[in-house]
Amino acid sequence: MTPSEKKLIRLRQARTLEDLRTSLPRDWRIVERKISGILERGNPQDLAEFTKQTIEHHQDLTVLLSKTLPNSSNYKAYLSRFAQVRMAAFVIKDLSRFAGKNVKSQKLGCIDKFLMGNLLFLDGFRRKPVSMFWFQLIWPMIRQRHMLMPLVEPKGIYCFYSKELITHLAGLIGSRPCLEIAAGDGTLTRFLQDVGVSIIATDSHSWQSSVTYSDSVIKLDARAALRMHKTKVVLCSWPPANNAFERFVFETDHVELYLVIGSRYEFASGNWRDYRRQNNFTVTHDLELSRLVLPPELGCAVYRFERKAA
Repeated sequence: MTPSEKKLIRLRQARTLEDLRTSLPRDWRIVERKISGILERGNPQDLAEFTKQTIEHHQDLTVLLSKTLPNSSNYKAYLSRFAQVRMAAFVIKDLSRFAGKNVKSQKLGCIDKFLMGNLLFLDGFRRKPVSMFWFQLIWPMIRQRHMLMPLVEPKGIYCFYSKELITHLAGLIGSRPCLEIAAGDGTLTRFLQDVGVSIIATDSHSWQSSVTYSDSVIKLDARAALRMHKTKVVLCSWPPANNAFERFVFETDHVELYLVIGSRYEFASGNWRDYRRQNNFTVTHDLELSRLVLPPELGCAVYRFERKAA
């Protein structure tokens, strides 16, 4: 069996996007650019057409690969395109799970509402740290789990935090004072304060139409917050894609550690242009912590930016 044939088998056996994107970064960049363009245009028909093309290309490439010699240059080209199609399929699957199709015409069932409410919330839309044990037990029982994010995103809720995530974040922060920027309703800071972390929540309060800001969330934009609170650790959960404020974190000399909770898809959160431009920090995609951000179908990711030694 040739290396190309072995690669085809690996592509077919891959069960998650993570299995592919790290080993095939060039192909992933191509896919990411295409999907980023679709989402920026904001036309649902473009995504529907891209989905249709992905299915058709998968079928066509399966036939071409079966008819082409494994050692040929054509086979390698088809293999690269097949990898891109497989990656695109995983992204489409993730996007469609929480697309909220016909959510307005559906009603959340009493049982699912009860399970979601007790698992994820204290009261109303006030979140609680979620036990991974109970989440893994109860989440599969919820039939309408695809409705969760379309219901809560208008309230400025983009993910849920497990108890285990909070414990790990507290360990990383340690005794150092911490600043949360773009803190939204202040949920993450509240959880960390409850386990003894010295942390201040700040936000520009520019999303008042959707976010209910707690009195504990100080009204400061990120740049002003970084100047006023000279903490060594900075935290941000779901910074908007291509935002204009994260660059100030990298320009601030006293920051030693910047923790970002967001998406594994670069087009969905964070300013990746500034992430790549900066050269004072090393970045790590922490897979262990990423698995502790819920629900898993969202494709959440935790990134650690650690200042390089002088």
